[in-house]
Amino acid sequence: MQKVRSNSYIYFQENLNEDFPVYYVLWTQKHTSLNDLHYHNCAEIGICLKGNGVFFIRDKVYPFHKNTVSFINEGQPHIAQSPDSNPSEWIFIFFQPEYWNLPELPKTHVLTNHKEYVTCVNMLVSELNRPDEPLARKSIEHLLSLLTIGFCRCQESNKGDQELLSQDFHLISPAISYISLHYTDEITVNKMAELCGFSTGHFSKLFRQSTGMTPKSYLDTVRITVSENYLTTTELPILEIAGLSGFGTLSSFNRLFQQCHHQSPREFRKQHR
Repeated sequence: MQKVRSNSYIYFQENLNEDFPVYYVLWTQKHTSLNDLHYHNCAEIGICLKGNGVFFIRDKVYPFHKNTVSFINEGQPHIAQSPDSNPSEWIFIFFQPEYWNLPELPKTHVLTNHKEYVTCVNMLVSELNRPDEPLARKSIEHLLSLLTIGFCRCQESNKGDQELLSQDFHLISPAISYISLHYTDEITVNKMAELCGFSTGHFSKLFRQSTGMTPKSYLDTVRITVSENYLTTTELPILEIAGLSGFGTLSSFNRLFQQCHHQSPREFRKQHR
């Protein structure tokens, strides 16, 4: 794998074998593992083996936890983030779709926790561990077909995530990368604008055009998403979750959470466990 900075992103060129263009890596992800949004020259399927965190894909933010399965298309900027104190562990499978005769490929990205996708990904990893067996190649092709068809179905049921990436998104991506690393800290719009090299007013305008949200609303969305993950996957006290999610006080956390969900964090946890 070769790493090159391209504009505001990191470009990873996966060195896929021409005769067998698929392989997987084990990856431990924490804030100090990878600092910037990045993209690949091929498609990527991931499965979270341990831990939780937030996935930044283009301008969208998603929670993930154990057995979350992801699909990222070629060229899509993304990064998964977990705190250094509790890193997540992943398997990432990189493959060249054109080689494997796949009937259809999702147009953008997919995240899912459905058990059948978890099973298929685990079977695919098992087959990749025995590439010299006579039927392994055919099995890999079938499993990739099943997964990508399934991802297309997931995408059909969630059309809201299929918007095209704004042409100006790369201009504000340094701010997204910074938020992904520092959402627990105090972050000002001035700091984000400085990172992107714009005045505060121009940056705020670009950010809203690219994401549909103000910088403050986006940061609030990230923090609420992080808190949702802690509420549904851990037994941590709500006061501690507020701090781990970037809220200065419990009252500010409760107030924003109530605005977003029309219920308290405690009620949300009870409903979604």
